[in-house]
Amino acid sequence: MSKGEIIGLAGMDALFLVWTILIFVTLFQIRSRVVARTRNPVPGPSTALGEWRIWLTSPEEKAARIRHCAATLAIFA
Repeated sequence: MSKGEIIGLAGMDALFLVWTILIFVTLFQIRSRVVARTRNPVPGPSTALGEWRIWLTSPEEKAARIRHCAATLAIFA
């Protein structure tokens, strides 16, 4: 394996790590919002889906959605 291939694989690994961190941070943020809103430590799927809808349509979360899309597209590139 050449140095270029190793560097490319390391870059892809780093990109996948960044993507994974973004996804988990978002999941935990959405879960904490649902728990705070419902005061239920184990909210149901319908409440979680409602919070996902808010996250997907909220103007305050636009930067986070762009980061997610950019990281996902970079993985596929």
